[in-house]
Amino acid sequence: MEQFDPFAPRMPEEGFEEYLRICQEIYLDMLHEDTWPWSEDSPNSEDLLESEDT
Repeated sequence: MEQFDPFAPRMPEEGFEEYLRICQEIYLDMLHEDTWPWSEDSPNSEDLLESEDT
């Protein structure tokens, strides 16, 4: 299996599919363990500042 390199200019499609599969597996594990979303350290949307550029 090829290692995922986020800084690589290109990645084979198989490597990208594997990366997405791993991300989904981690996400589902976190849902199951009730550790997603990270409510205790997520920013409160009322506390966020709006930028004129965004």
